[in-house]
Amino acid sequence: MLLGLAGAAGAQQSLQLIRQDQKAVAVTAYTSGTGACRGIAIISPGAGGSETGYRYLGDVMASLGYLSLVVGHQEIGRDAVRDRVRGGGLREGLAALITEPEAYRGRFMDISAARRWAQERCKGGESVLIGHSMGAATVMLEAGARNKLGVQGADSFSAYIALSPQGAGSIFPENAWSGIRKPALLL
Repeated sequence: MLLGLAGAAGAQQSLQLIRQDQKAVAVTAYTSGTGACRGIAIISPGAGGSETGYRYLGDVMASLGYLSLVVGHQEIGRDAVRDRVRGGGLREGLAALITEPEAYRGRFMDISAARRWAQERCKGGESVLIGHSMGAATVMLEAGARNKLGVQGADSFSAYIALSPQGAGSIFPENAWSGIRKPALLL
């Protein structure tokens, strides 16, 4: 569901989508302008990130033929990080934020809204979920990694890319990713 659209085809578009709980999701879409669409690539930023970051990644994926979307996650945007840091310092605030199950459930709804919009415009069969930091945790959760938060992803993408992923710790137990069966690249 599209509320607003600005930008030109073959470049960058700013979108406002509605997710299933009726909250707005800010998204930036990148297209190659060639008309052909290999598939979709959804990019999930880290805590404090937004839909306006990761242009380099959106552009690269678009150049490879993907309709690429960077999702702004309101549950972990700059305001959420600022509120957490005020309450207990940077390290403690971020640690609390990245271990909130509801934040990941919100991220999944954001990603789902972006994916629905993209699938209406791109009939390519591939789908890639890419994430950085907390976005990398989102990627691994969606891919089916076991976790300590009680969050279950749908494992509905063709492949996964996690940039700066977490190891075993506050989110994931040892060998949490051993059950993932689809292609996953961790950098």
